[in-house]
Amino acid sequence: MATLISQLKTIITKAEALERTVTNFMPKPDDWQEITNLSLRLNEVTFRIRQNVEDSKRLRKERYLKEAREVREQGKQYRENQTRKDLKKAPVFRRNIILIFGGPKESPFDGTTEKHRKEITRQRCAVLRSLNIDGILFWAMSYTPTSWSGGKMSWDLFYNLASDIEPNERQKWSPDLLETLIAIRDEGLSGNAEYELFLTGNYSRVYAIIDI
Repeated sequence: MATLISQLKTIITKAEALERTVTNFMPKPDDWQEITNLSLRLNEVTFRIRQNVEDSKRLRKERYLKEAREVREQGKQYRENQTRKDLKKAPVFRRNIILIFGGPKESPFDGTTEKHRKEITRQRCAVLRSLNIDGILFWAMSYTPTSWSGGKMSWDLFYNLASDIEPNERQKWSPDLLETLIAIRDEGLSGNAEYELFLTGNYSRVYAIIDI
């Protein structure tokens, strides 16, 4: 992609320079027709490039929307399966909550690629923390951490799924949910200020939606 952008910039720079040259040039009478033909070819190539770009954008959007529908349906089925289980025994839910609030763990052995991947994951965790309580819990029950972390899912798909994860109506959760969330804190989020706010209700009023 960087090569394509670089090539287009180079062509545009040369074309702009050529435009200035054409303004003041004095061709021989025999050269007019060839110059006209070449300028028409340039116009045709420019049109085809623009058309190809639009076609590529449209096809990409169609592909990722189709993928989003499939992934969303898989996530819904997975979430429904999770809600039928004891969340204390659902490792994906625990890992998601810990990752969303704690972010990816750094390592002195991380290379450039891994650091970049973790930075993307960190940005996505921030997006997920901006969701309401139901959205965060739904996400944690729907997608495995390895499926949405940096390098695994495109930004287009991630934003599409995240923007659609919050339910239209406030959910009624079982009383053991809060106990599970507290257990998760003790497991991997002890001392995490944002998670403490999440638990005490100042973040998204988690207590208020527990169906006691």
